[in-house]
Amino acid sequence: MIRTRLTSQCGLRAPFVSAGMGFLAQPPLAAAVSNAGGLGLLAPGAAPPPVLREAIRATRQLTPHPFGVDFIIETIAQGPLTVEQHIEVCIEEQVPVVVFFWHLPPGSWIRRLLDAGVKVWLPTGSVEGARKAVDAGMDAVVARAAKPGGTMREPRHCLRCCR
Repeated sequence: MIRTRLTSQCGLRAPFVSAGMGFLAQPPLAAAVSNAGGLGLLAPGAAPPPVLREAIRATRQLTPHPFGVDFIIETIAQGPLTVEQHIEVCIEEQVPVVVFFWHLPPGSWIRRLLDAGVKVWLPTGSVEGARKAVDAGMDAVVARAAKPGGTMREPRHCLRCCR
């Protein structure tokens, strides 16, 4: 077991977090990462809230360890990928960590999650984005390259705790 602020705050045995890769980070992968000691992340992509609830419950069947949900904050032709009902599902299902990707979510979502005891993180590739995340009350900023998912030389997932 490696002791770091991340492992202590999230109940992990190792200081690593899987990426919320859209359409790939499903229950088997998130559970495998969590079972290995890290923090697995589910990526619901465009899945509606009831499907997210099923994925959370399926992940719980595969691991007793903490895992999180990684939402994309973006509007596509069919509408927003993440809606308030997704946040409600995470609160009801007591997901320990929620990650928001691409943009800051509404402040009300951040407050609701924090009030429910959920850790809230934001990956960002800029100092300005990190400042906005801290000002919004995020628990952590995940430093990533300006273009996520790039080459192995890019530092993509280094955690810096804000509090």
